[in-house]
Amino acid sequence: MLSHLESTKGLGFEVFWLDAYWIKGGFGGGVGNYGFPIERVEPRDRFPHGLRPISDAAAKAGMKFLLWFEPERVSAGTYLAKEHPEWVISPGGDGGGLFNLGTPPAREFMTSTSSRSSSSTKWIGCGSTTTSIPRVLAVPR
Repeated sequence: MLSHLESTKGLGFEVFWLDAYWIKGGFGGGVGNYGFPIERVEPRDRFPHGLRPISDAAAKAGMKFLLWFEPERVSAGTYLAKEHPEWVISPGGDGGGLFNLGTPPAREFMTSTSSRSSSSTKWIGCGSTTTSIPRVLAVPR
């Protein structure tokens, strides 16, 4: 990942966006592997030192770091599906579905997790791809 960041130097980029690849299980099956501390959910096989070195390298290159996640979707078998099935609207009954932001404890969990993860990893927001959640949620610095 750091070599990709290195290759952007001098090209005028303002933000280094780490897309769905970062989540444990990859995109699709890994959506819902969110939690705090973020180190708990960082796939160490791909990021042996976690995400913070990427964020630090982006800052050193004069860029902000944007970390993609999709808080409204939960895949079956992920941390959220197993640990909080009561927070998932699962039409298929397999534990996968939509994260129920209408449930106060679920909303508090997602707000708290994303806020604390942003502070520890220094990412600026998320890029969401579905539903009516804003495309980029900026986190003030």
